[in-house]
Amino acid sequence: CNFCKSRDPLITKAKAKKLYLLSDTDLAHLGSLRRENPVKPGWTPMCLLLQSQVEETAMKKHGSLSAIEEERYSKISQQVLKRRKVSAKKEEQARSVEEKTKAVRERLDRESDNAGSSCELKLEIQNGDKVRRTYADGTTIEYEEI
Repeated sequence: CNFCKSRDPLITKAKAKKLYLLSDTDLAHLGSLRRENPVKPGWTPMCLLLQSQVEETAMKKHGSLSAIEEERYSKISQQVLKRRKVSAKKEEQARSVEEKTKAVRERLDRESDNAGSSCELKLEIQNGDKVRRTYADGTTIEYEEI
């Protein structure tokens, strides 16, 4: 009613859900006022509720205001733990990728060192501008110097 809305403070539905840890179904039975959104007139209109009614509903659901604070604290703690787990997992994956990359590079370096020793130059013949190289593994390369 007009008397109640002028006397009691109003609270937005989003703020009521966040502060009092209520769901849409908890707030569905409460009367509300729809007002144009002051931030963006084209957006969905705001749903304003009487703060006293919201507090009463929260008390019925949670028992007391201290229970609401404890619930909010536990939710925040769970979120922090989840973020820490996710960041630890990402760091572990990054370390794993770095270790795998390092191992592959080391293996390739070892293989290239071994390949170089088995492909030692056995014979080089120069005929004017032409050079013919024969390696220990039998590979022959012939090229012309410019």
